[in-house]
Amino acid sequence: MEGFIRKYMIETQLWVSLMISCLSLFFGLLHRTVDYNRIFILFFSTLAAYNFVYFRTSWNKNFFRKNPFIFFSVGILGLTVLLVKENNPILFLDLMFLSIFVLMYNSGSVIIQFRNVALLKIFVISFVWTYSIVWIGNVAPVSTFGFLSIFLFIMGITIPFDICDMSRDSIQTIPKLVGVTKSKYFSCFCLLGSMGLFFLAFPEEIKFSIPWGLTCGASMIMTVFMKPENSYFYTRFWIEACSSFPLVFSLIQKIEIL
Repeated sequence: MEGFIRKYMIETQLWVSLMISCLSLFFGLLHRTVDYNRIFILFFSTLAAYNFVYFRTSWNKNFFRKNPFIFFSVGILGLTVLLVKENNPILFLDLMFLSIFVLMYNSGSVIIQFRNVALLKIFVISFVWTYSIVWIGNVAPVSTFGFLSIFLFIMGITIPFDICDMSRDSIQTIPKLVGVTKSKYFSCFCLLGSMGLFFLAFPEEIKFSIPWGLTCGASMIMTVFMKPENSYFYTRFWIEACSSFPLVFSLIQKIEIL
């Protein structure tokens, strides 16, 4: 089962695309303004972007036979169709803005790649995810506290990925700078900050604050007990799955109330 998930969900970037969509849907439900066309735009744009970022170098030879090219093409095609349906110039400009970060993150066409700048990678990832959730996948305005809450949550669950990649990263990352234990503390600090800011941003939304608090707590537990060795599947599947926890917990809560 793990092999199937790794090959067909993780390595195709379907899993990460689904997780950011779930997180965006949670905030749509919170604002009572779910726009499923926007959710699908977020899904396909993430699918295209991640396949470009992580597999660009593998396209150099026989790229038409590569799964990354196939899923990148599917993402671009789906995104194009949905953008035509949406017919929103501002949304198009938002996507163009984020595409600059994607190109500068890992592209041979730029001199400075974000992923090669010490300690910058995690901030870029957190910003792009937060911007995507707030302005691509949703239509309702979000306060500064709300934006920062999402930002800190993404940063908190991204640190375990850097812990997993310590032996492969050639640049300075938080785990390489301060070590595994302190990095886990920093991750928990981010998640606690996210929890507090969420309550400040949405003081009247207790039925959504509880799932968010449970998600941050579960994410902290998973981070603390994470082992750096052989943690690829643990981070790429289970830590990534934390993005779906707010939606899952809110649905469970709704079922219990009914």
